Amino acid sequence: MANEIHNTGDGNRFVQADTVYGGINDYRQVHTRGRRPSSGKRLAMAWVCTIGLLTSSAVAFDQTAWMFLPGAGAEERCLLPSAPVRSDKDAYLTNFARSVSGTVLQNNQTQYGSDRSGWVDIGGRAEAQPVAACDARGRTAVLTTGGGALQINPDVGARVKGESVGPPDRVQGVRDQWRSLGGLSLVGEPTAARDAEGRLVVVVRDSGGSLWETHQHLPGMDHWSELTELPGDPVRDDPVLRADGNGDLHSFALTAHRTVRVDARTDGGRWRPDRIPPPADDGAVLATTPSVIEGGDGCFQLLSATDRGAIAVNSETRCNSGSTAWQGWGIWDRSPRQEPFVAESPIMTKDANGTRVAYVLDEAGSVYETVYLASKNSSPNERWGSWITRSNAPGDGNPPYVTDLLGATLDAGGQLVVHAVDWDGRVMHTHQKGRPENGSARWSSWTQTSGATGLLQVP
Repeated sequence: MANEIHNTGDGNRFVQADTVYGGINDYRQVHTRGRRPSSGKRLAMAWVCTIGLLTSSAVAFDQTAWMFLPGAGAEERCLLPSAPVRSDKDAYLTNFARSVSGTVLQNNQTQYGSDRSGWVDIGGRAEAQPVAACDARGRTAVLTTGGGALQINPDVGARVKGESVGPPDRVQGVRDQWRSLGGLSLVGEPTAARDAEGRLVVVVRDSGGSLWETHQHLPGMDHWSELTELPGDPVRDDPVLRADGNGDLHSFALTAHRTVRVDARTDGGRWRPDRIPPPADDGAVLATTPSVIEGGDGCFQLLSATDRGAIAVNSETRCNSGSTAWQGWGIWDRSPRQEPFVAESPIMTKDANGTRVAYVLDEAGSVYETVYLASKNSSPNERWGSWITRSNAPGDGNPPYVTDLLGATLDAGGQLVVHAVDWDGRVMHTHQKGRPENGSARWSSWTQTSGATGLLQVP
């Protein structure tokens, strides 16, 4: 299945919430995702008003084009890998963030296509961006790192009368569920996915660049294996975990030598190390762990940012045969505006028709979309279409300008929703207006998602 989102680097942006549901009424700084390596990080601070979050205008979807599909795609949503922004098994869009006090905050739809809950403090100990995954029982589990250990809350998805998490006593019950899965020096954003048997598997890095793995003993159960180190080259970025066409899991991570380390999990639970060479172009150096998608034929495709503002693409040309082969890295140099792309991993996902789409951000603050043309008579690397703008750039006279992409996921009506942060520190979204036809769709204007106002940016 598709990737909803991929993180690169530890986040240092935060939102300041003046009211957080669940008994927190003091000013609370809420970290949102930081997808760029530390050298390119920006600090953004915004005030999130819960009243704004609870109004129906907070998420102003085009209701004339939106239609909920009862029960459609529930299992497919659960099979998606972990992400900070995702659609749960009931098709509610949900965001997770961390506060500067080290807790996890949740913000989700309370009605399909409209209301948001506000930021709900669900506790825990988080020193990195939390991510959510769906287990075999349909529960939403949240994972993060804190105190050098891997932290998990196995079930945060309960709702009472449409409210996120429920009343204060239920919130406290969710807070009490956090526990450690072990570790001494684990850092960064963990990655999780379900294996062919339905068990959640988690891979996370430590401060020295080693990768560690743990998994459920049985699908949907709260008994986990001991953390096991995966031998291999040290990594410099957070890993991503994806399943191939057979359900076998593969971990991808950028190494200290700017190659891509690949660890493949076999049927017996053993991990087989491999690597993808760097681009042959001497001027292209990979800057991020790639975003990874399985194309429907069992083979993976990768998109990564380079340190010179380009996008690198690589495609698996042989898979599911006991051995793999890669086409090699191809390079997109600049956006249509001739601006360099920012050094964060692109977002790859699939639309409601199963077509691959990717989103990137350039230094002018423009978001671009490209669609994979499977019928195009060319190599896999060359089948991506032209860049199409999905946001405004300076000179258009119509802000917002985007500073960070947060995620892309399907809503209950089968429409893609892209989340981002603008230069005023507001969480924004744009969404497809109806399902795509022939690889294209109309899109809404960018709309404020969570009531964030007032920006402070620190270079």
